[in-house]
Amino acid sequence: MYIDPAIDFEQMIDQLSEIQRKIYDFIARYIREKHIAPSDREVANALNIPGVSLVKYHLDQIQDIGLITREPRIPRSITLTRPRGVPVKGNIRAGMPLTIFERPSLRIELGPEFEDESFYALVVQGDSMIADHICDGDVIVVEEHGCYLDGDIVVAVDMQDGEGSATLKGFFHEKDGIRLQPSNKHMEAFFIPKAEWDEKMEIQGNEKWRIQGKVIEVIRSKPRARYRPPAKECDPE
Repeated sequence: MYIDPAIDFEQMIDQLSEIQRKIYDFIARYIREKHIAPSDREVANALNIPGVSLVKYHLDQIQDIGLITREPRIPRSITLTRPRGVPVKGNIRAGMPLTIFERPSLRIELGPEFEDESFYALVVQGDSMIADHICDGDVIVVEEHGCYLDGDIVVAVDMQDGEGSATLKGFFHEKDGIRLQPSNKHMEAFFIPKAEWDEKMEIQGNEKWRIQGKVIEVIRSKPRARYRPPAKECDPE
């Protein structure tokens, strides 16, 4: 199930200078949006670098670190060498702080559609979502998303204790607020009044409640029925 990368991607990123990190991030964004690598001149213009020769110097450094490859004398030949798979970033247990690994050492290969920074994985501890076949030891794949619908299973974090207690729950809009619903008959739902939820979500940089993403896939520790998220679309309004 797991990929144990031979190369520590985070350590390679840490070797970049500030301008090299900006160049790398620009290249990654450009390729993601346009499906082609930028030219050296486009990199220089976008980042106000005085001269293509200086761009070439920094690209040589980034390539020596191992983050990109290039074909000699072929324009727009930059290829990113990002590790495959979704990073396993930590553990989640209902009512406890998220345990985040400082440097994720494991990744899960799920296919090219998951090769994006908006996806990450967590190891489930506990049985608060057992009726949805999400059990202790399973790995959930989470997508950071801007829209959450009734029935989505979300990673919600209550920040009011300063450290942040995380919970994996079903997300439901109620008339007077938000219900975070476990799928375990022995556990009670969390109810957050609408005014409190709206107020907390609007505090910039100091949120009391924060949705970290929604579950889109479950990797079973034991064979069971597969979880499938609700087939719904967000209302753009």
